[in-house]
Amino acid sequence: MIKISIFLTRRADLSHDEFVDYWTQKHTPLLSTLPAGEVPVRRYVQLLPTDDEIPGVTTAAYDGVAELWVDSIADAAR
Repeated sequence: MIKISIFLTRRADLSHDEFVDYWTQKHTPLLSTLPAGEVPVRRYVQLLPTDDEIPGVTTAAYDGVAELWVDSIADAAR
């Protein structure tokens, strides 16, 4: 199993909220429109930042992180 983490930053012309709306409401549903087996993803997770702070931990400036699990390098390349 291979886990791919994609760290996302929004386009300069979008607010964070606009980015989240597009990513969650328009982009992600496209995965379900692909023919069965075309994208061999075992698991897909979207992570969004919060305003929570942990003392001593610096947070990265990303608008979101996509995590994809696939079975092999060949599946990742597809």
